[in-house]
Parts: sequence; C-alpha cells; structure tokens
Amino acid sequence: MVQKITSKPLAATTAFDDLEIGLDAVPEPVAPGAGVKKKPVKRRVTKPADTRKRRFIDVPFSEKDEAKALGARFNGDARLWYVPKGVARNRFPWPDKEISPGLQARLDDIDKAKAAAEAALAKPPKKAYRPKYPDGYRASKQLERDMNLRFDFMMASDN
Repeated sequence: MVQKITSKPLAATTAFDDLEIGLDAVPEPVAPGAGVKKKPVKRRVTKPADTRKRRFIDVPFSEKDEAKALGARFNGDARLWYVPKGVARNRFPWPDKEISPGLQARLDDIDKAKAAAEAALAKPPKKAYRPKYPDGYRASKQLERDMNLRFDFMMASDN
C-alpha cells in the first residue's frame, strides 16, 4: 500500500534525510496490478476423453427388446449390445461390459476392413485404357479405311 509523505518532498534526498524522515514514511514498492480485483476465471470442467469406440453394456437376452427401445445397438461381431455415440449412457440401467483386449483388437481390424471397403467403393471406377495417338493418326487411319473400301468396291465392280 502506498503511503503519502507529508513531511518532505522526495525531490533530492540523502541517506541522512531518509533517517530524519523515518523508514515508515518511505513508500514501499507496489507490485504491478496490486489492488486491482481480478475477475474469477471460469474454467470448463472437461471429462476425460473416452478412448473406447463403443461402450458395451451387459444386457441379458430377456431384456434385449427394452435395450433396443432405449436406443442401444447390437454388434453382431462381438455379440454384445453397445451405446451408440450421441446417446446418453445414463439412459441404460445395465452395467458396462468390459471386453478383452483380443476381442477389442479383432473389432478394430473389422472396423478397418469395413472402412477400407467403403473407401474402395467410394472411388470412381478406373477409366479403360485408351492409347494416346499422335495428332492426325486417327484421321489417317480413317482415310486409309475409306480408301480400302473404295478400292474394294472398284475391284468388285470391274468383274
């Protein structure tokens, strides 16, 4: 906090003058921004990222229709029900089902194969090979065919 000096101005003082004024009267250095109230920073609380692609749930066979009605999907490869992305997990009363790393690796391989197949179908078909002819080549070939036809016609009409 800054104190106001009333006894002497601070223009040109010496050490002796400082003793005379007293150390209490010397202003203390003030940190930048001291006395300024800062607004509290609002921080978003973020959930840790879920690394699983699908959140599997343990649904008994007898309750499969209820799970389907709530929005759960069935993975035929894993033969398990899962909560799709965009659907709240708290809607489902069943506990999470942990899967083995081997099954997770197999499901990842299947997902990669499906993605590769979809990408292959999305590519346009390759064009048929068509040789590049020099300029005038086609015209000369067509002219040659026409001349041969005329020659054949003339030869046939002579007989």
